[in-house]
Amino acid sequence: MTSKKYVRFESKILDNSDFIETLFDTPVAEFKLLYRASENNFSCHKFHQECDGKENTLVVAKTEFGKVIGGFTPLRWNTTSNYVQDYERKSFLFSVDLEEKFTNNNPQYGIYGNASYGPTFGGGHDFYIAENSANSVNTSYFNLGHSYNCNGKYANGSAETHKAFTGTEAGNYYAKITEWEVYQLEML
Repeated sequence: MTSKKYVRFESKILDNSDFIETLFDTPVAEFKLLYRASENNFSCHKFHQECDGKENTLVVAKTEFGKVIGGFTPLRWNTTSNYVQDYERKSFLFSVDLEEKFTNNNPQYGIYGNASYGPTFGGGHDFYIAENSANSVNTSYFNLGHSYNCNGKYANGSAETHKAFTGTEAGNYYAKITEWEVYQLEML
């Protein structure tokens, strides 16, 4: 069994990457920062400028209530207003606070590319970061169950699930995203 090798990454969201390391079956050699929302005026245009065409990206976001959520995809971001299929089912979503990983059960809807959207995972948008105002208006959301599996005590679309993931009041899956970062991972 090969031991995993990770290089720590400089995040304004995570104190350490211990949980992030557990998410990957393949060792990661480097986390290269591509985009940080607070340094780019929360611009989705800038996100696409820096991240489109890049594979193996990790999105880490923090809600106004301090919850840390995100996703990983080997797929390439784009602005085509179409879904990108993930038939290898390597994309996933996660909650750092809950220490949970959620796999894609509907590979037809891996990620969604749109010029006016930030990172968006799944059909129905299981995880969506809204344009520009993500840090001042609660228009972004984490709504598992459309494409990404939400098993066990976190039932698909339940009010308590939304509260557990975003910290919002039960029943509301919208949240302000106070920071989000995108890294490109170099897999070993």
